[in-house]
Amino acid sequence: MVLPNHLGRMAVNTAEPWVHRTDQNWRVLTNNLLHKSDTLMQELLVFDYNPTAEIKNIVATSELDALPSLEAIAIGLGLEQTEYEPEQFPALIYRGGDSVILVFASGKLVCTGLTDLEEISLAIDDVTTQIEGLTVS
Repeated sequence: MVLPNHLGRMAVNTAEPWVHRTDQNWRVLTNNLLHKSDTLMQELLVFDYNPTAEIKNIVATSELDALPSLEAIAIGLGLEQTEYEPEQFPALIYRGGDSVILVFASGKLVCTGLTDLEEISLAIDDVTTQIEGLTVS
């Protein structure tokens, strides 16, 4: 049990009666405990194989120059590829190919579902171009 005392030191309950430790001793004790817990965790997390890392999904954000009307965009992009139910979710959901792009009324875009940065750039550029074509008309 650890209790602060009035001298700015910590009292630690050990096998002896209350022993006062200085701040330096307290740091050594704390570091020893952290080292022991690190060692224990490393022993617990031993794998029988070498884990591999693989990118499954990248989430990217972008922003439109003009604030869009999400209702107009839903119709303009095609009702087959879009979902917009503001009572359920505040963004328009555009599904194109393997990507899903969320278009918010603030002009923010969120792209997900792709694993390649070039594909993400192309998907965002494609949707941005389509949306800008709708707002200019």
